[in-house]
Amino acid sequence: PHGSNPKIGLTRYVYVADTDAEALRIGEAALRYHRANLLKLTTDAGLTLTSPVVPPDNLAQAVREGWAAAGSPATVREQIAEMAQQVDINYFVFAPMMADLPLEWGLRTMDIFRDEIIPTFGENEAIRMTA
Repeated sequence: PHGSNPKIGLTRYVYVADTDAEALRIGEAALRYHRANLLKLTTDAGLTLTSPVVPPDNLAQAVREGWAAAGSPATVREQIAEMAQQVDINYFVFAPMMADLPLEWGLRTMDIFRDEIIPTFGENEAIRMTA
């Protein structure tokens, strides 16, 4: 156990849906939209951003590289648990990347995260979840 004091936390994009395929499909569009806007803002400001500040435009790659967790509740739980082991975190900040997605999708994502992911980690005081 990590104790109750914050040690290190992660903020990651999270795309959660009923299935892995749905989360990847919807999340891919949101990630690309976010990435394009981030690059446009920096270009308009005369700046050049590259990795590690700019996520990849492919969600599966973003998941592999640790930028995001995406999939069904079971998949996202596994991904967050793996991140927690690799980085030795004791809190996780859920960052649903809405971009231009409908509000209903974001609300559904938050509901699934609240109901099906947080309780799993809530039983383990080593990781605090924040949405």
